[in-house]
Amino acid sequence: MNDNKNHPLQKINKSNQSEWLKKLEQASGQPIKSGTFMAGSIVFFLLDCSGSMSSDNKLPQAKKGGIQYAIEANKKGYKIGLISFGDHSNIVLEPQNNIEVFRQKISKIELEGSTNLTAAIIDAREYLSSRKGERIIFIVTDGYPDSPESAIHEAKIASCSGIEIMTLGTDDADLNFLNSIATKKEFSIKVNNVVFEQSIKDMAKLLPGK
Repeated sequence: MNDNKNHPLQKINKSNQSEWLKKLEQASGQPIKSGTFMAGSIVFFLLDCSGSMSSDNKLPQAKKGGIQYAIEANKKGYKIGLISFGDHSNIVLEPQNNIEVFRQKISKIELEGSTNLTAAIIDAREYLSSRKGERIIFIVTDGYPDSPESAIHEAKIASCSGIEIMTLGTDDADLNFLNSIATKKEFSIKVNNVVFEQSIKDMAKLLPGK
């Protein structure tokens, strides 16, 4: 595992969260600007609910951050879908515009065993492949999947069909793996656990827009 201790986002703590966007710009190498409405834009939020997400308040943080992410993404014209993955992939919510429904669905997600990211990517890709417009898969995780090779393979298939993949991992995640499935370098970020919630929200700033 690459701890990437020198990554600029690893140095963020509660006392300097106000500088988060500046750090995000440094990590991505580009200005972070809000986009405007894009007809047909969809983002699938893929949430790791494996057993390891029980530590350090990670799953509650991810749920709160996910709600804020959905709000920000919706402001930019994106419909929001939700997939949880533990032992299995579960399409919790197909992409839509109702943030309250998203809030209700994500709040009910519970911990579930291992990390079947492959199945989650397949579910998202199969839904998005026949759609037009901007299509995004955003993966939020704290660890390594059950089958890295198959997850990378499915991610490449998604990428070849024009689907962008963003990844955000905690201290426990493997940045090399996240880099291997993200479609752009700036779409793959690893953060300190204490800013997990805030960083999920702010990843919406990277959503493509015009």
